[in-house]
Amino acid sequence: MGTRGVITFVLDGQTKSVYQHWDSYEEHTIPKLLAFLKWNEGRNDQLDYTVANFVFYCKMTDYLQQTHEKPTMANIKKAIMKPNRNDGFHTGYGIVDQSLEKSWQIEFVYRVDLRTLQIEVNPSSLEVYQ
Repeated sequence: MGTRGVITFVLDGQTKSVYQHWDSYEEHTIPKLLAFLKWNEGRNDQLDYTVANFVFYCKMTDYLQQTHEKPTMANIKKAIMKPNRNDGFHTGYGIVDQSLEKSWQIEFVYRVDLRTLQIEVNPSSLEVYQ
């Protein structure tokens, strides 16, 4: 059973959301979001690219972390060429409708403002990270 979460990226009133099946608790997700925003800084002003890059970033970093492989081109190529076996590399993240926040036993909801780079956790709790 995963710790499910939805991460909604917001830019100029538009939103796109990502479902995260595993490890959505704050201790895991906040550092990952902060590292991603720094890695993606040249595209944080483009919502579609940011969301696509976030899913890519998460899948690659999770895969390399789980396999304990170094992020070499050979290891990345090996991960990409791996056939779909419904494993963690092929699941775990997806682009979803924001209404998912109220279903599927979502435990954590994050809102990432791409203008201010502030991260809100369960917006009603008023916890803000930057």
